[in-house]
Amino acid sequence: MNISSKTTTISNSSDFLRLFIISLALALAWQPAWAGKASFSQFCEALNGHWQGDGAQRGQTPKELSLDAICSKDKRQLLLSVSEGARHPLSETWWFRDQDPSVGLWYFDGVTEERFQSFTLYHQGSGFSLLGEGQSGGRPALIQLLFEADNDGWLWRQNLHYLDEDSDSYQTYRAISLQPR
Repeated sequence: MNISSKTTTISNSSDFLRLFIISLALALAWQPAWAGKASFSQFCEALNGHWQGDGAQRGQTPKELSLDAICSKDKRQLLLSVSEGARHPLSETWWFRDQDPSVGLWYFDGVTEERFQSFTLYHQGSGFSLLGEGQSGGRPALIQLLFEADNDGWLWRQNLHYLDEDSDSYQTYRAISLQPR
């Protein structure tokens, strides 16, 4: 029997277990202890309506935006249409569908190909957090769509946490302030 090959196998197994435990601990750290799963119908009803505000990607000048949110009668689909109030208006469509236990999102900006992302929906404070694993700029990332209650409206932050970085915090990619119209 070759003792060095047995030692390597045990070492690789313990490395795998250590990596698994660290990954699990990090995943739990990104999820606040007070956040619990939310029902899609609550999310749908809360966002339903006509909104206006400012929005910008990190490092850009804010632009006036309007957002129409339509919650389906059965409260299993939410369609968000974001329009830029500029001379050449741009628009985006965010179509959320309840696919219990997850939420499917189809995103289309009229320019690039339609994209799909699967999320888990959580309560976060008095708002909602959609959390999913995907790609951003070809890099693996945790993607968070955070809707924080803000007076009579919402602050919608689109956050990224790159999994190939040694960091434990999200970076805000884009933020939109929404107030009733």
